[in-house]
Amino acid sequence: MRIDILIGHTSFFHQTSRDNFLHYLNEEEIKRYDQFHFVSDKELYILSRILLKTALKRYQPDVSLQSWQFSTCKYGKPFIVFPQLAKKIFFNLSHTIDTVAVAISSHCKLGVDIEQIRDLDNSYLNISQHFFTPQEATNIVSLPRYEGQLLFWKMWTLKEAYIKYRGKGLSLGLDCIEFHLTNKKLTSKYRGSPVYFSQWKICNSFLALASPLITPKITIELFPMQSQLYHHDYQLIHSSNGQN
Repeated sequence: MRIDILIGHTSFFHQTSRDNFLHYLNEEEIKRYDQFHFVSDKELYILSRILLKTALKRYQPDVSLQSWQFSTCKYGKPFIVFPQLAKKIFFNLSHTIDTVAVAISSHCKLGVDIEQIRDLDNSYLNISQHFFTPQEATNIVSLPRYEGQLLFWKMWTLKEAYIKYRGKGLSLGLDCIEFHLTNKKLTSKYRGSPVYFSQWKICNSFLALASPLITPKITIELFPMQSQLYHHDYQLIHSSNGQN
């Protein structure tokens, strides 16, 4: 059982014009693209469509790039509206500042989150104390600032991946699941059916994946290289089943 993750960086557009990829967009997507005022937003939007449709093309090569149509549920989780597929394809997207991640599978629903590791001054303490579980906040506050911020971002991406997997948005609350992290182990507490988590450090970002698969074959690729990243380019930090 396979899950593919494609990652792209907006620096890609430093070498080529965005206009070269407008053919990835259908009419509705072009209208939305034109509505963005800031270049950074335009880049993230078109990059997300390039990655998503590149991934979908592998599963359905007979469907043209412009034919894909998407919508979102009331909680914001995207899904395919057209074409009607004989075998369902599940996907999820995430972006952070200048990077986009797309996870896709024909086997199961999933949730993905990527966040650039960045200094939040002391706001990470306030966020964890107000929105994480008391034990998580205690674990973060007890660490020196640098280590505390790293733990914050690890937990944030895992929580976001889980919430996006559930497909109910932040209506669940970031404290709907509790994580305990060590160097080699991840455990979690939540209500519901089993969920399995993997987390990587890729360059200066954390990437987290949630799915119901115990041991999926996960391929991580960097667009536009179209090749699997070498192991030294990303580090698997945690891979563990969740605990009810």
